[in-house]
Amino acid sequence: MLVSNYVDNPPHLWFFYENNSDRVPFSLLKDFPYHLCSLYLIWVDEVKVYKRSGRAMRRRAVFEYKGIVYDLSLTDPAFKHLEGERVFKDRYLCVSLGEPYDFDDFLSESFCYKIVAAII
Repeated sequence: MLVSNYVDNPPHLWFFYENNSDRVPFSLLKDFPYHLCSLYLIWVDEVKVYKRSGRAMRRRAVFEYKGIVYDLSLTDPAFKHLEGERVFKDRYLCVSLGEPYDFDDFLSESFCYKIVAAII
């Protein structure tokens, strides 16, 4: 079996919300419960993997899909010890939508974060 036989082709990765490609309001998703999947396998020309500095060092994956640039958290354990940044060409990404998360107690909105679970 070929991985390419299982590639999804959604028009976007769970909408694009106010210049935040890594999250979507849960209220927006509630309106489309039967039209959304929480997991996609997509193909991208290029993905850049890096470690974001700051309060918590987190691995990230940056890629373009259907004209939108996404910068998402990367949870693939194969990149656990990543140092610096690396670019990979012609890759499959398993992209997941997390459960609702209250970003801030002062906000009334819960968000679901988009996550790159695996790079193949």
